[in-house]
Amino acid sequence: MTIVEVMNVQLHFKQRGTMRNLYHHTMPLWSLVQGIRENVTLAATTAEGRALLAKENAEYTSWKPRSLMAVFPAVKFGADGTSQSTNIVGYTGLAGFDFDNVVDVSETITLLKLIPSVVVIAVSASGRGVWCFAHIAAATAQEYAKCYAAGIQACLNVGIESVDRRTHDPTRARFVSSDPNCWWREDVIGDIVPLAPDGDLNLLTAKPEKVTVKKMGVPKGYTPSKELVFDEARAIVQGAADVPDGERNNAKAKMCGQLKALAERNNLNPSTFSQMFLDAWDEAGSTPKKTREMMGRMMLGKSKKEPLA
Repeated sequence: MTIVEVMNVQLHFKQRGTMRNLYHHTMPLWSLVQGIRENVTLAATTAEGRALLAKENAEYTSWKPRSLMAVFPAVKFGADGTSQSTNIVGYTGLAGFDFDNVVDVSETITLLKLIPSVVVIAVSASGRGVWCFAHIAAATAQEYAKCYAAGIQACLNVGIESVDRRTHDPTRARFVSSDPNCWWREDVIGDIVPLAPDGDLNLLTAKPEKVTVKKMGVPKGYTPSKELVFDEARAIVQGAADVPDGERNNAKAKMCGQLKALAERNNLNPSTFSQMFLDAWDEAGSTPKKTREMMGRMMLGKSKKEPLA
């Protein structure tokens, strides 16, 4: 595939943020890059979000899915555009990679350019991270997973440790924000060599080990430290980013139960973990209103529609 063919790949959008009321449609990658570079409205919206972050405003995590559009780089959906795994009709030949809270944004971009399959690079919505699209050789879910693992390895090979391994779900949408310096590989001659489906799938599941009181074998009556309790809560919510759209309600319900049980075991109010729960699902791009309703009903035991449990 040449760079011209790559830049003409049609991408589906998630109907949220600035596109929440638009009818389903696709956009070629070149048009997306042009919008990221030049769209005045997107630039103003991105500046609004970064102003919230500069003030350390907790509203940023809920602001992002309300305000920014999101694109599906990896998959093609059926005619109605429904973003469910059951509606996948093909793969685009692209994969999106995220790099959050990087030490040096400019250095990360420079290193990503060393990977021949990387075709687009931009700064994230927060301004503190980077995302990129890479050309891959995948026509099936299994091949996509192996290509993604190969991409992770390629990042590690050039010295980028901050690659987010949790974002390998092909139905995951990437937030789109303004970046006047959005880069694309316009000077390549001939075909772009894609990432081959030969990666180690273990790279996709390499996560920090979940720390729990039970595993530590502490004596009966021992009260764990606040730090240990919050480590366990973080281990519970970290799985939000990996849940496909069609399974999110069940996953939220299970997570609410786990957090509520954790709070009860440690004589805490479940609301202690509410912001952590909301942040995890907002970051995953789930509908904020639904997330808050479910948390109120299942974890906090109250909602506008029901009396106290």
